[in-house]
Amino acid sequence: MSRPLLQELDLHLTSRCNLACGFCSIDANAPGARGRLPLSRLQMLLDEAVTMGLQELHLTGGEPTLSPQLEDIVRHASGLGVRTRLITNGTLLDRARLEGLWQAGLRSIMVSVDGLASTHDAMRGQPGAWRRAMGTVSHAVDLGFTTRVSSVAFSTNLHEIPQLMVVAAQREVDVFSIFLGSPLGRGQAWKDRVIGRRAWRAFLAELGDGVQRGDYGERMAIIAEQGWAWDDRGDATIPPSDMQGRGAGCATLDSAFDYLLLRADGRLYQCVFFVHAGPSLGDLSRRSLGQVLQKAMQEKPAHHLTELPPGCGGCDRAATCNGGCRGYAELYRGTHRARDPRCAGPDADNPAPLCPIAKLNLRTGAIAGSSELALRAP
Repeated sequence: MSRPLLQELDLHLTSRCNLACGFCSIDANAPGARGRLPLSRLQMLLDEAVTMGLQELHLTGGEPTLSPQLEDIVRHASGLGVRTRLITNGTLLDRARLEGLWQAGLRSIMVSVDGLASTHDAMRGQPGAWRRAMGTVSHAVDLGFTTRVSSVAFSTNLHEIPQLMVVAAQREVDVFSIFLGSPLGRGQAWKDRVIGRRAWRAFLAELGDGVQRGDYGERMAIIAEQGWAWDDRGDATIPPSDMQGRGAGCATLDSAFDYLLLRADGRLYQCVFFVHAGPSLGDLSRRSLGQVLQKAMQEKPAHHLTELPPGCGGCDRAATCNGGCRGYAELYRGTHRARDPRCAGPDADNPAPLCPIAKLNLRTGAIAGSSELALRAP
């Protein structure tokens, strides 16, 4: 059996965080959160991942700047030639530490900012969080990092994101990413704030108009999660089999291992939607990455999630959505085998739900299974 081709790894260095975000998908600081893998073990796993083709490493958490392993991991990944991005809330980084991370080999940073000052501070549960995060953004740009700002969109902060994008463009940010908020982890309490299909389509149209007007400058790339495929846009012709990255959806769970998520305690997943209620591929604190993936390729633990849910067999959109997201089905209907609740039926006004992770490049119109692929697509 051939070795899987791994392209992207989200490495959670810690489950700890200094903030108390009400929508935290990982549920950082949860009681009973497990420990972390030793540095030597992480370095060994990265060595192995590179032999499988690893290209993109994202260091996240919790808040990864709380990890004493951060600089060592950056240094090791840099030595392996892996493109490495730090994903942070930006509140604990001063210029001196950013300079140290640059010296260790880090060249890319993504800072989470969810609106203007008062909205962001409320969502993050800490006064002054916006000021410190945007200070980190300014330092990162000044030091030469490829700098991204990311926002998680819910109904309560959606209206401020275009204004934040203007601020980001003025600060010469390289990429702005917008995530469609999902009720994962602590975010289950925010189900009433999840954005529906019509509001999301109107928001993407508003952003497209802003791009045409030049509201966000000319150079800042803009990536948003696509969410749905609308017939009148031609989106419904997107076959998941033609996409790479986890955003290709659940149909590829037993055939593609190009994206992986490694929790701080060593548990390995194919999707953030499985971290709290879904199949883990295995425990890397005890087994090698190759052993865990070979076992997954043989046993296909997520195979039952790749099949069409009951009631979807006669739908002509099945080739596009494959029944939608199994994670959403579990969150709202209590079982991964149900149809995605974001699907309201097969007609022109009720679009097919795509994988929530599928990305849209607002400047080029490209749709891909990861941000990097959407940025590189023509």
